[in-house]
Amino acid sequence: VQGREGFGSSTFEGGFGNTNSTGMPGGTALGLGSDSAFDRIEAEIRAAAGDRKTLVVYICDQAVSQMVSRLADRASRMLKGSGTASTVQQNLSAAVVSFGEDVKVLTPEPVNEGAALAKAMNEVKGSSTPGKLAYKAVATAADTFGKFRGQDYEVLFVMLADEAAPDEESLKTAVAKLKRDYIPVYAFGSPEPFYSKDQKIAAGKPAGASWGVEHITVYT
Repeated sequence: VQGREGFGSSTFEGGFGNTNSTGMPGGTALGLGSDSAFDRIEAEIRAAAGDRKTLVVYICDQAVSQMVSRLADRASRMLKGSGTASTVQQNLSAAVVSFGEDVKVLTPEPVNEGAALAKAMNEVKGSSTPGKLAYKAVATAADTFGKFRGQDYEVLFVMLADEAAPDEESLKTAVAKLKRDYIPVYAFGSPEPFYSKDQKIAAGKPAGASWGVEHITVYT
């Protein structure tokens, strides 16, 4: 299966991760501050939307709701506002899925206005318990929004999470759905929430890093 052009490797020096030979996601996690990490993700989003219609699905852990709220402003500024829309703003839509004790699709249909995205991201309710349903949330997002691939959209997932989910079987299910729809994931958080090593989920971040970001492409 061939991946969509432009998402098999990173445009940044040093690169993000790619799929390992087992078909499980993996790759290099970058230790960064949260703003620097999102800078890299934002550049990839803008590059995609500069070329074609693009849907970004933000998959948000309720345990990092404060971070989600802080990034909502940056994410929403990429969408249409009250002024003249740029090419990126004209092409870009977004959706939000949250997870904690359960998974919620906060935007059943994509939005293309910055205010609507900010409102949805700010509805991610705080929780003191890290979500254990990260991979279920990814699978739900794929089932809900993967259909936009067939409508000539580039589809990207951005996951903000506090920790890796413990269930490897759920990870395998999520990977199968991502592969089905050729969807890359930018996993963004303290523990590199998608990181896989020797087919075992690892929740550790690079020594001294506050945030990590991974680029996972599950198609080969």
